Amino acid sequence: MAQLYREKIKHVEAMQWSGGLTAARPIIDWVVLNGGTCRYVSAANGMPEYLDITSPTMAGNSVIAAAQDWVMMDGRRRFDTMKPDVFAQNWEIVP
Repeated sequence: MAQLYREKIKHVEAMQWSGGLTAARPIIDWVVLNGGTCRYVSAANGMPEYLDITSPTMAGNSVIAAAQDWVMMDGRRRFDTMKPDVFAQNWEIVP
């Protein structure tokens, strides 16, 4: 007989990037403080601005954050990004 399962509860730290260099600075500082790298790439030639983020544990693989995306760090200091609607469906502030 099949049983019902749910995803285990996990916590992440997260910041939402609203776009622009000024809003990127706190995220860049946070990523660097936690051993990663993060650079802001301005919009050019019809391409939108983005953040290029590399985690210290990802062997050089990077993730891209578009404006309005959430940047998340898990307990192993790995960074990932998530679209706002998906983030709102899956995460809530820990009281």
